Amino acid sequence: MNQRHSTEAAQRPLAIGIDVGGTHIRVSIVENLCVLDGLRQSPTSAFSSASQFFDWLSDSINQLCDLHKCRSRVTSIGMGLPGVLDEPKERLLRSINVPYLEGVALSDDLSRKTNLPVTLMTDAEAATWGAYANLSPKPDRFVHLRFGTGIACGCIRDSKIKPLIRIGQEHLRMLVVDETASAKPCACGLRGCLETIASGKALLHVIQAHGLTLNVAALQEGYVRGDAWCQKLCAEVASSIICAISSVCRELQPDEISIGGGVAKHWPAMIDVVLRDAEKTFTDNKLPMPRIMKTPADDESGVIGAAYLSLQA
Repeated sequence: MNQRHSTEAAQRPLAIGIDVGGTHIRVSIVENLCVLDGLRQSPTSAFSSASQFFDWLSDSINQLCDLHKCRSRVTSIGMGLPGVLDEPKERLLRSINVPYLEGVALSDDLSRKTNLPVTLMTDAEAATWGAYANLSPKPDRFVHLRFGTGIACGCIRDSKIKPLIRIGQEHLRMLVVDETASAKPCACGLRGCLETIASGKALLHVIQAHGLTLNVAALQEGYVRGDAWCQKLCAEVASSIICAISSVCRELQPDEISIGGGVAKHWPAMIDVVLRDAEKTFTDNKLPMPRIMKTPADDESGVIGAAYLSLQA
């Protein structure tokens, strides 16, 4: 690298990305859509109060800045949160995974601790932007479906996050996939949400009832060895996901859909079945078929998206 490019790189602003998931919290410094070495991670369940959460975040940010000797270049913090944010995006109204953060002035409190501006967003928005940022060429209309502890959906249209309409604290109505009388009740207040079928939390409940090792990866192992129950469950879950994708396409008309999250990572056979069988459903329903893909570098998409959106705020 010549001296001019080296100087430009040294002056380029950096951002902190924080991805608060149902299972893990990840914190990293992000430069030019790349996560720098030293990503800090903790189980989400390790904290039971906002003060514990903020202390760990502040310590993690200090360690990362010291590691890379870049404190003066860090200009902002972005944090993706699971749940429902208020309209100014300053507080978390509802979250099953981090209830101790509900009602807390998150952006103000973290800003005071770090002396940096803080931008809050949903984990869906952060992960969606992270998945979108590395695409080339970039589609005009992009949707990201994320299958983790819960299920999140984000949309980008014309290079901007498109707010998705939800009623109160309910999940998106377009992700309701079972409208029968026997549909499972969801914690959001609806019945038949995709989250009751294909989320990590729902799948672990099914796995436990069946007596398998309590890990989504057990479904992948069972599918590969030809276990009939695992293969039947895979087909049923994939069918529900395809139903949700069809509904998303009717409402949002995406050119491209990416699928990511821990469930997709540890149960890739299920995503393969979705990719294999979606075309028939779209053909039968006379729907235009978007490109459907697995999200690359998926573990990092939330921190990348959160950091990038904080720089744009």
